[in-house]
Amino acid sequence: MLKKFTPPFSNEIYEQLSLWVSQQQNVRGINIEVPMNLTSVIEEEDGSPYYIYIMYEEDKITAAASVVDILKTKDYEIGFAASNEQMAKGLISTVHQDLRSLFPTTLTAVIDQRATHEKHALLELGANNEVSEAQLMVSQLSGKKPAVPIELLEYHSSRHHDYRDVLMESFGDEVEETEAIIQLSLSQPSRTLYGIHVDGELVGTINLIRSDDAFITALTVRPTHQKKGIGRAALHEAVNMLFEEGYQSVSLDVEIKNTHALQLYEEVGFHIQSIFEFFRL
Repeated sequence: MLKKFTPPFSNEIYEQLSLWVSQQQNVRGINIEVPMNLTSVIEEEDGSPYYIYIMYEEDKITAAASVVDILKTKDYEIGFAASNEQMAKGLISTVHQDLRSLFPTTLTAVIDQRATHEKHALLELGANNEVSEAQLMVSQLSGKKPAVPIELLEYHSSRHHDYRDVLMESFGDEVEETEAIIQLSLSQPSRTLYGIHVDGELVGTINLIRSDDAFITALTVRPTHQKKGIGRAALHEAVNMLFEEGYQSVSLDVEIKNTHALQLYEEVGFHIQSIFEFFRL
């Protein structure tokens, strides 16, 4: 039996799903929680186009999927897992058909690179692996913080256009997507967007996520200010800030093909924990 849930999600559903995900991760040795975006899902309020699909067998979960549009740009991500390959095929096929009937838009499935059940199901459905990202974690920084006089200051609306320009220059995104990134940081209490300032000038951004675990996203430095140690200095300061707040580790994601950023993170002390593959449906 397959059930579909919409926001607001009850604590009972969230706890039930979290327990099943934890059990599956322990048994299979893969990361399911990150692709399913459980923290983001539970923060959503009524009216958001987020969904949870749960497949039951005699009241026990056998497969589950979450569907999120974190940036509210109609680019939906599906994170899913199943107890076996047959259930994975049935779940992703049903979810895909249901979403296509609702939103004829972009659909991307995200799985741990080691998730064989799910990968085989996606390939049979005709999905294409477009990109891979590594999640890295640091519990102790390496090397010294560069002697660059940076300040991390929380976002202020008076500098909004500066933040937008920095993000657009760094990521190459359009205005709509850039505004969505900023709005996400302002709308979720777990996220705080900081500007990286050098001599009073906003030259970069870094977003800190404080939930059960700590994460870093949206680390950018203007192209004109790169290769000066600013990004490295911002990483040191942000990670130390989170350590001082009591977090034992900090995580971030980076595309595997971004070898420059990957090298920087590893030099600072980050280590790869998982690799996630993104399949376009």
